[in-house]
Amino acid sequence: MTSVDFEIVDVQDLEQAWPDIRRLYMELDEYHRPLTGRELRGDWEPTFHEHLNSLTEGLVLLATAAGEAIGFMNATVLGREGVFPEPYGWVDNACVTASWRSKGVGRALLARVEVWCRNKGIADLRLNVMAANNAGIAAWQAMGFEPWSHTVRKALR
Repeated sequence: MTSVDFEIVDVQDLEQAWPDIRRLYMELDEYHRPLTGRELRGDWEPTFHEHLNSLTEGLVLLATAAGEAIGFMNATVLGREGVFPEPYGWVDNACVTASWRSKGVGRALLARVEVWCRNKGIADLRLNVMAANNAGIAAWQAMGFEPWSHTVRKALR
């Protein structure tokens, strides 16, 4: 196995994959915390677990190399009950462990999400990226995403 050999698996058993997803989500939080100044709430783990478990039209992917989880991505379909006629795919979370970034893992995870969306007749894929996350913005744009909407925030004190 070379240093760039990895596989993407569709998580069928969330309980079995949970320790890896939990670790990767914690890494994602550690990456974002300096950008957002926010910490996860105390019950984040059962809340996130339940969120992934409750996706009626969702996908959870895990990237592995030599038996070790090196990335994950989860996506869902949104907009089926909205006022616009087109539902869209939504990348909810994505994380590639630091030592595996820029080696095609994120691109491979995204390619699987894109196939999943196309198979569902979805022609639009969206996600949020923090405005202060310059590396994330550059990575998503390199994978074909473009600015489409701006979310603004006002802290109420």
